[in-house]
Amino acid sequence: GSAYQLRNVVRQDSFRPPGDEALLAVCGQWEARKGQAQLLDLVRRSGVSVRFKFIGAERPVGHADAGAPASPHLFLGPIDPDEAKLQIARSGALVSCAEAETQNLCAIEALMAGRPVLLSDIDAHRSLAGLVPNVVLFDRNSAQSLGEGLAQLAEAMPDEARARSASTAAK
Repeated sequence: GSAYQLRNVVRQDSFRPPGDEALLAVCGQWEARKGQAQLLDLVRRSGVSVRFKFIGAERPVGHADAGAPASPHLFLGPIDPDEAKLQIARSGALVSCAEAETQNLCAIEALMAGRPVLLSDIDAHRSLAGLVPNVVLFDRNSAQSLGEGLAQLAEAMPDEARARSASTAAK
């Protein structure tokens, strides 16, 4: 097959380190453009039980699914880039519901670390999906589409051969 080099300055020194494989990483400060609130709303509407690890985001005030002390989600707040890379690598997968993105570095780091990614179907994510295996796209306006994407993600997470080919392609 033909190879395509993604020209970026992303370094990821970890490949599938053990850790919080039950948690799905979500990157970035809590903001509308990153779509975290919309992601939680879609999850609630889909009926799927899932736990997220929000990297770079504080626990938001006033969001029912995230703000409650009993929330199943972890909020790591702002952490340094090397710690963020390790947290991504230790997660089961990465999810992004972004409405706009130029190059999703967190997704590339996750793929390099051997973790599958579930991304909103936007131009930047579509082009990444065309280049690297282990990228699942979903319609960010459809709870059903997210639910189907999470099911595909669960199937991809234990597949180490697929993870290795995605990691190689992402480098």
